[in-house]
Amino acid sequence: MKRERGLTLLELMIGVAIFIVAVISLLGAYVGALVMSEGSRNLNTALNDATRVIEEMRNVPFGSVSTTDWATWARNNGANSLNSEAITTVYQGSDPLTVTVTVSWADKNRPRSTSLVTVITQR
Repeated sequence: MKRERGLTLLELMIGVAIFIVAVISLLGAYVGALVMSEGSRNLNTALNDATRVIEEMRNVPFGSVSTTDWATWARNNGANSLNSEAITTVYQGSDPLTVTVTVSWADKNRPRSTSLVTVITQR
């Protein structure tokens, strides 16, 4: 009796099933990495927007810091690129003035926010 070489249909189906499971796992990891990358990019954009507002606060006269509408300034100067982005500022004290800049946005319909705090003094 001569044994033929090759794969049976059952062996081939098991091999294809293992291959499909491996590909689906890799695709899931890839999609997860993309989601994490987008979240990191959005957080980085929000931090950059808050930093730009703080840097501009340092460039205006001290008396104008708490009277300027920084949300409008940010919107007119390239911020607001995130989904539902809003920038708020909170002031505490007088001299030194503690400023908290908060950037809020929606990330995949989930609310996110980050804040930066700085102290500004009169020169």
